[in-house]
Amino acid sequence: MREQTLVGLYPTHTVADEVCTRLQAEGITQSDINIGTDAGELVHQETAEASKPASGLWAWLFGSDVSDEQRDQYAGHLRRGCIAVSVRTRSDAERERAIDVMEQFDPIDIEGDDGHSVALQTPAPSTATERDQVIPLAKEELEIGRRQVERRYRVRTHVVERPVEAQVHLRDERVVIERRPAAATAATLEAGFAESDVEVIERHEEPVVAKTRRADEEVVVHTDAQDRVETVRDTLRETKVDVEQPSRDAPKAARRDQAAMTDTADPVGARNKS
Repeated sequence: MREQTLVGLYPTHTVADEVCTRLQAEGITQSDINIGTDAGELVHQETAEASKPASGLWAWLFGSDVSDEQRDQYAGHLRRGCIAVSVRTRSDAERERAIDVMEQFDPIDIEGDDGHSVALQTPAPSTATERDQVIPLAKEELEIGRRQVERRYRVRTHVVERPVEAQVHLRDERVVIERRPAAATAATLEAGFAESDVEVIERHEEPVVAKTRRADEEVVVHTDAQDRVETVRDTLRETKVDVEQPSRDAPKAARRDQAAMTDTADPVGARNKS
């Protein structure tokens, strides 16, 4: 299968970024995914001569050949601020995965705004003659971007109960009634026949529990941002050309072979010559 390019138009840059993230999660190489919004380049391409080869935004979208129909389909949407996502696929399975992802984010219908579609662009056939052998040379370039990932920390408070105990000193009073011998006098003898009512108060202490509240400590939650440098390592592929040149002794060997063939020519001709 030849390489094919999928192009989808999306209303905002946020949606286009989400599409790129999902495509990479499906195994599409980051170097095969591009986002285009260059309206200035679009105007330049529309006013350029028709014979001038396509470059810039149009070449990025469709390769080296840009037809008038393709320009008309995408120009209006790009002027209105739409974002183009281009994906280069290298196999049928990769193409199907890319189409499924791009369709999930509702790309804008390039023909009528009443549906959604992803355009499939197949590279134009080579214009070289049949005698020419064209060897494409591919080279990968490293493009490093950034995306935000979130880690959520949940801080929750809850009330627990713990048993406590404390010792308290209490005082108890006790009423004691004793009998003892009295010193008999005339006054006390007379008082002994009088009725009396004596009330004695006995006091006891018991613990009283009360709870007070106070702020022991507080928890402060905030974010602290720091910049860091991270080294990204990967491997890039590049097509090299090795040209195997013939040996310099080859012409001499060919001449020697030709001479040997002349010496062993038809013997009949040799006899006629003699």
